[in-house]
Amino acid sequence: MDNNMNNQNNTNNNFGYLQTNNQQQDSQFYSGYGYYPYKAPKGPKKPLNKKALIIALAAIAAIVGIFIFVKTRKTTIDLNKYVKVEFSGYDGKGKAYVSFDKEKFLKDYSDKIERTSKYKNVIKQDWGGLYKEVLRESTPAEDFLDECVNGNLDVSYELSNGDVVVYTWDVDTQKALDYFNCKVKIDSKTFTVAGLEAVKTFNPFDYVDVTFTGTAPDSSVKIEKKSTSDEMQYISFSADKESGVSNGDTVTVTADYAYCDEDDFIEKFGSVISENEREYTVEGLSHYVVDVNEIPADMIEKMTNQGADALRSQVANSWKNPEDLLGAESIGYYFLYPKQGMKTYDKNYIYIIYKVTAEVSSSESDEDGESTEDTEDNGSDGGNLTYYYYIQFKDIIMLDDGTCSVDLSDYKIPEGSAWDRNIYSGEIYWVSEHEYVTGYGDLDTMFNNLVVTKVEEYEYTSTVQE
Repeated sequence: MDNNMNNQNNTNNNFGYLQTNNQQQDSQFYSGYGYYPYKAPKGPKKPLNKKALIIALAAIAAIVGIFIFVKTRKTTIDLNKYVKVEFSGYDGKGKAYVSFDKEKFLKDYSDKIERTSKYKNVIKQDWGGLYKEVLRESTPAEDFLDECVNGNLDVSYELSNGDVVVYTWDVDTQKALDYFNCKVKIDSKTFTVAGLEAVKTFNPFDYVDVTFTGTAPDSSVKIEKKSTSDEMQYISFSADKESGVSNGDTVTVTADYAYCDEDDFIEKFGSVISENEREYTVEGLSHYVVDVNEIPADMIEKMTNQGADALRSQVANSWKNPEDLLGAESIGYYFLYPKQGMKTYDKNYIYIIYKVTAEVSSSESDEDGESTEDTEDNGSDGGNLTYYYYIQFKDIIMLDDGTCSVDLSDYKIPEGSAWDRNIYSGEIYWVSEHEYVTGYGDLDTMFNNLVVTKVEEYEYTSTVQE
């Protein structure tokens, strides 16, 4: 009995298991060389509640669906909420300025716009290993604006109150979808122009004098500002004809902005030029005579008398026998004036022509004191000589009041000397071998010398009659 008990205890010790007196033993759990501890059964399981299970699964599915929907749904963006157009300036010259409230946009969409993997791959391709740093430089919402959004007004200048301007979006909708999973409303937005100030008018011709100076056709247009106002400092004037005008001509003077354009002028002074051109009729000018009939008869008489006096003075100073002068008769004149378009130094000429009669001695002594007979045909008739003389005046002016102005001290008469016979013909007529007078022996020679030599530049009128 004792031996069997000892053997049993040894067996239990060999499996490493000792049972205390408090432990219960059950023979049905002995197996092989030892036994396992006893575990009381938990009891029968309750049947599953199918309805509760369905509800739980549905809830889980809903949560997952919401998560997937949130992650995959497209964000719709209305850009019109952030664009604003303001107007400034003057009615008819107003300007429109567009602004986009970027700060509000970023605030509204900073957590709604995300970069897609496609966009990230594009950045990676462009920047390589730096792409992460590039992405950190901006937010997805900022990238969306830079990559996809633009727009413009159809008109932004020359606006008037009541005009309608349209802001049209230029959005790359495909990029918005591919890069940021966004849909964009791109309806145009209209704005009505209002609040522009009324523009005043400014007439620069109220502050300028236009006058004409000089003697036609050598006259000029003079434009003088008679105001030093700020506006007039920014106005310039020009004339379509600045010189060469005559009474009755029309001159057009143009006013324009100087140192600025119209918009700058409006901005500075709130006004525009109301009159850009004004025509002026030329008047008040004296003019060089181009029609001999303009010269009053009393002036013709004064010039004629001056010529006669010049002849008598010349005879008294140069003739051996001044008493041989029998008379001088005016037989008309040659009048010359410039051809149309010709620029000549002398503006006109008048030659008063005289037929002179003188007595000629039958013989004269030569330089050696010997007597010579006058055998030349000198136009004498019974011992009398006839030849032709002139006096020339030039630049005859008619003043605006109708007065004719001639410098009677500035004239020309025939000149010559004995030396001219051997040097050039001069304006002398040889009466005999040793005697001459200053003038012409015939009218044709006089006409050729005084008139024909000038017909390239001058027209002429002749009243000479013999």
